[in-house]
Amino acid sequence: MNDEAATQLSLKVLKEFLGENQVLELKRADMGGEDFAYIAQRVPSNFIYIGIAKDSDHLISHHHCNFNFDNKNISVISEALIRCALEATKQP
Repeated sequence: MNDEAATQLSLKVLKEFLGENQVLELKRADMGGEDFAYIAQRVPSNFIYIGIAKDSDHLISHHHCNFNFDNKNISVISEALIRCALEATKQP
């Protein structure tokens, strides 16, 4: 389960960094396939999907055979997560 406060913090930070129209909140729950649940039991957490599609008409799942990660996304993803972590350290 996502922690509500962690989710709101991430949404705020990511919208400021990436732009309001670049951050979407899922409308329905998604189970994923990660060990995230074990971490979230101990630390307030939220799961973030990082989209790398060029546009919303060309979405490809990370496990699809046509998935092709562009390494230029690493710096954007890294900075986004660092910004979230830094903002979280400011919280009481």
